[in-house]
Amino acid sequence: MTVTGRRSRRPQDREPRSWVNDFGNSHYDGLKPPEGHGLHYYRFRLSALDVETLHCGKKARIADLLDKARPHVIVTTELVGAYESR
Repeated sequence: MTVTGRRSRRPQDREPRSWVNDFGNSHYDGLKPPEGHGLHYYRFRLSALDVETLHCGKKARIADLLDKARPHVIVTTELVGAYESR
């Protein structure tokens, strides 16, 4: 179904977007807590926004992304996982 005057929201019609993580990469690096440092928590946040793009550069840091997103957030959820390297 296509709504007149709106862009398609089908996943196959959109380019994937990613930003730089704490490791300096734009891909997922996996779980890497220091060995012997106990339990570490990993937070994954998903937000629905009222805009299609935030117009952030490819080198934008997470703080910049969150600042631009804040006024556009409709709802946010978070998944927290725990992992310990032995």
